[in-house]
Amino acid sequence: MTKKELPVQAGKDAVAQPEARTDLDPIAIVTMPIGEDPSVAELVAFRDSRPDLKFAARQAKRLLDESMRIRISSMDQAAASRVAAGLMLVGLSFTALTCIWPSDIPDIKVIDVMVSKIRKKLRHMGVEIETRWGEGYSISAPMKAHVEGIIQVEHNKETAAAAAVLSGIEHRAKLPGAFYPPLIVERLPATMPTGVGACSPSRKSERR
Repeated sequence: MTKKELPVQAGKDAVAQPEARTDLDPIAIVTMPIGEDPSVAELVAFRDSRPDLKFAARQAKRLLDESMRIRISSMDQAAASRVAAGLMLVGLSFTALTCIWPSDIPDIKVIDVMVSKIRKKLRHMGVEIETRWGEGYSISAPMKAHVEGIIQVEHNKETAAAAAVLSGIEHRAKLPGAFYPPLIVERLPATMPTGVGACSPSRKSERR
């Protein structure tokens, strides 16, 4: 779509001059830190960097607000449909960028804290996590087998408990009805027994 096919708007907005608004292009936002001819250092820094996904999310919402509305009085319906579809695609691109970009990469300090907590819990089970400087963390093959054995034992316990509960329910369902104690219904006496706090007919007549 060329610039002539776009609707005329008052002012310098994104529809009238799309080439001047690179912030409406999700690819431009991601690649903005690097130039047209980046060096190796710039590419390495770009690989380790994370885009501003909050800004991308704001842009995705802004594409549907009043400032992005188009007037179709000066253009045909087909051109208006193409412009509207283009804006919708850009909005979807921002949404996809916000959803699929791996922005949840934890910080190194967060990883160290989580490994420390896991190490304390596994230490009570006789499992040790080894620290390999410059590489990360690891568990030896015997320790891994030990952890898998503990997990299997706990799984067997839960399975046995669930099977016992299910077996008890099925056993009670197969028992005859006479097994359950009969329901005893006692009839109340015709006159309530008199006593402390009881109100007999004679006392009612005396009060009258």
